[in-house]
Order: sequence, then C-alpha cells, then structure tokens
Amino acid sequence: MQRRALLSAALLFASACGPVPEDATPTDTSSLASAEQDLCVTPRKLNLLSNASYDTVGSVGNPVSLITSVPGGAGWSAAADWTMFTNTAGYIYSRVLPTARPNAGTSNMIQVNTLGWGNGLVQVFKPFGTGPRKVISGAWVFVLRGKVGMGAGNGGNTGLDTLSQTTGQWEWLAASNGVSPANEFIIYSADVGGAEFFVDAASVVEAPNLLKNADFDLLSGNSVFATSSVNVPGGAGTSAAANWTLFANTAPAHFYTEVKPSTRVPGTRMMRVMTSGERNGLVQVFPSDNPCDLDGPDHAVSGAWVYVRSGKVGLGTGNGGNTHIDTESTLLNQWEWLSAPNGVSPANELILYSTNTTGADFDVDFASVNETP
Repeated sequence: MQRRALLSAALLFASACGPVPEDATPTDTSSLASAEQDLCVTPRKLNLLSNASYDTVGSVGNPVSLITSVPGGAGWSAAADWTMFTNTAGYIYSRVLPTARPNAGTSNMIQVNTLGWGNGLVQVFKPFGTGPRKVISGAWVFVLRGKVGMGAGNGGNTGLDTLSQTTGQWEWLAASNGVSPANEFIIYSADVGGAEFFVDAASVVEAPNLLKNADFDLLSGNSVFATSSVNVPGGAGTSAAANWTLFANTAPAHFYTEVKPSTRVPGTRMMRVMTSGERNGLVQVFPSDNPCDLDGPDHAVSGAWVYVRSGKVGLGTGNGGNTHIDTESTLLNQWEWLSAPNGVSPANELILYSTNTTGADFDVDFASVNETP
C-alpha cells in the first residue's frame, strides 16, 4: 500500500462539525399530521461501511498493539473489517470496548492510541478506482490527546477532509470526500505527537448528484446545435443540452451551444458554449434530494470540468436569482476542475457564466452538485 497523502484541498471548505443525524419521528398526535410527517421522512441511506459500530471484535485479539519499523500497513485492528495503518512508523494500539457515548445504546466503540502523525484506522469498502463519486462520511470521536482527522477517497490517494476541534468531549465529524471515487475511509491522528481517541458510529453514505443530464448526453431538441440572441437581460432559451438553459445578465447577447464528443474522456459527451458579455451562460435549477425540502439543501458543493479557449468562466451555486460566482477558471486551453461550496443558501441553482466583459468560449464536461453536511 502506498504512502498516503493526508490533507486534501477539500479541508479548506469541509465542515468540521456537521449536523448530527437524528431519527425522524412524528411528534403530532393527529393521524393526518402523522401521515404528512411520514411522507417527509427521507429514506435512510445505506451505510457503505461494515461493522460501523464496532460491535464485532476482530480475529487477531482485543486489544491489539504493535510497533512498525517502516511506514505502511499495520495489520488488523481489534475490530473486524478495520485495519490499522502507520504513515509514521512506530506504536499503534486499538481496543474494542462498550461505548461511553450518551444515548448510544449497547453498541461498542473503538479506542486508538498512537505516537505518530497520520496513523490510525482504515476501512476499504470497494475496490480501488471504483465507488460513488461523492459521499458524506461521518463519525463520533472523543479525543483524549492530540488531533484527529477523517476522510474518504480513492485508496492510497485518500486525504483528510475534516479535523477534530475539541478534546475531552464527543464531537461529530462530517465531510464530503475530497478525492473521487470513494472506496476507502480513514480516521487518523493529525498531530505530530500522535493522538489517543475513541470512535463510535462511523458512516459513509452516497451523496447523489442533484443535477440532471450532468454528462450532457441528452439533447434538448433534434439538433446538437442551439443558438439564441436577446436584446435585454434575461432568459435566453434552452441550450443544446436538455435541462440546461441560457441566461444573459448583459445584453444584447448572443449564444452558441453544441453537444459534441468529449475531448477529456473518450466515448462521452461535452458541450461547447460561446457567449458574448459578462455573466452570461448556463443555468440549471435543480430539486433537493429531500422531497420535503423544496428550497434545496443548506450546504452543497458544486463542480464542473471546463476547457476555456477565451475569456474566463465562473461557477456558482445558490438560491435562484441570488446565486453568485463562487469560483473562477484560471487556465486557458487545458481542462480544469472548478469546485466550490455554495455561497448562498439554500442551494437550488447552478450557474456557469462568462466573467469577462467580452464573454467566453469554453467546453463543459460533467457538472455536479452534491449536498454536504
């Protein structure tokens, strides 16, 4: 197993303390209100982790401790399905014991003690190179000493997406994966002196892409081309791709869009966009993953691959007409991944706009909006 990179760029915007998951239980005693509440209970998403509450002790003993002479895999932990890894060679220890987290029932937790940075627990839940593009990972941690980081990603490329902020109390860590696809989950010490901590109720759940026709495979009509012009600011009709509309903040404006074979991933599609004027381009209004959250999620991260030939392109996620540019392209004539959290809440609209006064000419290949903690 290769040495693991430990701090991904996602740490810049991942939430260290996300909302605590709760069971949705109707509180109104009337049958009508109860029925309405039942309709609004979001189906519980499948946890991709095995032995997530550490209820099953591993086959190598409990506790387990060892000293590694070189960085690398340190074998099975005290909990079944969980291994130990040391990025800093040295001491690591794990023990399964009854949970001490309040209101946690009769499940277990796992204790980890290590003297090195980047050492801790690993679970691989899918083969390398496979798995969902976006997940939300979470875990309860109680840090006795040092600092703890958590992340989900692609094998040895997995980094820490969030860090603990407290000691001596239970803390819920939650973050979206900074590396795709997601097939591995890690909880590591994030202090040069190592860390000692408890972990309870870990989870990794898939976060679906809220955008439709994210790969630009479907046409809006019978042609791969679509052009339009407007003389006043406002909607400029549909693009060549289904579910994607055009909008002009600067008028008069001209638009040309074309769905064509991707130059980034052979066998897939992309869309070329040419527009005149600043803040003109693509829009998609998307629904929430929760049928009872009509305004959209409070927190989301959006992304898109862009290839800018001229001008500059901005990406943003927000609330309808209040949506602003959250990040901008920095390169010309090469593929660039733009990604940022929503600058305005709730999130229900994605924009990909020119940010130059003269407009922009760019390709877009795959776009996404995923709910985050």
